[in-house]
Amino acid sequence: MPIDTLLRELNRRLHALLADPPLTRTGGILTLCLAIPPQTRIPAIGNCSDCLYWSRPSLQHQRVGAGRITLVETAGAKRFEQLEQSLQEDWRMLDPDCTGVSDLVFCGFAFDGDDTHAGASAGFANSLLFIPEVLVEQRAEHSRLVVSCRTGNHCDVGTIIDNWLYRLRRLLSPADAERPAARDPRRLWPISVPDDRHRWIERVEEALLAIDNGQLRKVVLSRHRRVELPDHFRLRDTLAWLAPRYPDCTLFALRHAGQTLLGVSPENLLTLDRQRLHVDAVGGTTERSADPVRDRQLAATLRHSHKTLCEHRLVVEDIVRQLRPYCRGLVYPQQPDILKLPAVQHLHSRISGQARVGTSVLQLAARLHPTAATGGLPRPAALDWLRCHGEPQRGWYTGALGWLNTAGDGELAVILRCAVLGQRQATLYAGAGIVAGSDPQQEFLETEWKLQTMLAALRAGGDGAPQLPAQRHDTGQAP
Repeated sequence: MPIDTLLRELNRRLHALLADPPLTRTGGILTLCLAIPPQTRIPAIGNCSDCLYWSRPSLQHQRVGAGRITLVETAGAKRFEQLEQSLQEDWRMLDPDCTGVSDLVFCGFAFDGDDTHAGASAGFANSLLFIPEVLVEQRAEHSRLVVSCRTGNHCDVGTIIDNWLYRLRRLLSPADAERPAARDPRRLWPISVPDDRHRWIERVEEALLAIDNGQLRKVVLSRHRRVELPDHFRLRDTLAWLAPRYPDCTLFALRHAGQTLLGVSPENLLTLDRQRLHVDAVGGTTERSADPVRDRQLAATLRHSHKTLCEHRLVVEDIVRQLRPYCRGLVYPQQPDILKLPAVQHLHSRISGQARVGTSVLQLAARLHPTAATGGLPRPAALDWLRCHGEPQRGWYTGALGWLNTAGDGELAVILRCAVLGQRQATLYAGAGIVAGSDPQQEFLETEWKLQTMLAALRAGGDGAPQLPAQRHDTGQAP
């Protein structure tokens, strides 16, 4: 259906549905869910200044939102409790087409709750809960439009509907507004890469000393790299490139105040659906190879490495320990599987169980985050060590984002392979877990492998930009 035809039909329906004055005169939040024709392409979120994209390609499930009704922005030790309390706001939902009301509240938070500047570089609060004003959701061949607003005595129905339709037009229009003006071709893709390898090795050695002294069992270090975006970069092209290559992962882009948090996550912090719980435990990494035989050898080495198996076991045992007071029937494999991604492969275990009645996804997130896969063990000692030993501000990297509902269910993905994009530059993040037996040079290489995900994705968004020059790092080993 042409966009103008769709907007005219929605304008008629919305005016008819909101004709009853009490719907908008009573205070609180009002949400309307309407069936719409299936959308055949990724919406142009680059056209919008305040929007988000979330997708699970293999499930053919996509959510794209614009605008926000903020429920709470918070930080500190009680941030999860404050996020939970904000869900109690009065909320009325109408679903005349019986589309099925599901998780409609977006949730995201930074790695460190005590870091009040955690999201400043991307214009985000430390922890955030909001409802999109306009949300287009697609599951397989079915699409729906979800529109929300705050209501009260001074609400004007015409203005509310005009705002919804304006945001929807921006999402569904061609993405020409995403394409910047041409720059000097000599500056198409210059990379500013500080040689942080020496400092990284020093920090790994400091971490290993703390582990040898019994202060820590594991700690996760991070690093970042700044690059210039390629000429003619389009966010839509990057998302379209990522989807077929990471079909079983969560793809996301959160855009606000001229900055975009973009990424792909292979790891769910947790999913809670009517008390049924699923958590991903990921720990232990190696590279991929284009040679199938070599690739299988790498996986076999990973699977049988004493060091990586111990690292993975720490993650699994910590998750189970944190969940046990809130769950029963926890089940997980005795031996991890191999999770293969285009740039790396991981040891992976899925933990399932039944949450106690009344337990919410945010209560469980407060118990789990940060897991041993993103913070370390023991958790308080690892976090204190990171704050005291030069850990760069991570912002939302290794935090989480996802969707909730007022019943307490939802899903949260760990923010892993990601970048924060500005108008011309991007900051990419990667990390590695340090345990007894870790080799500083090898851990540096692991972060390089992980950075390749977003480097390749940003190249793909450059509309045929040249390949990046190879970055060679001397590991002291023969090539």
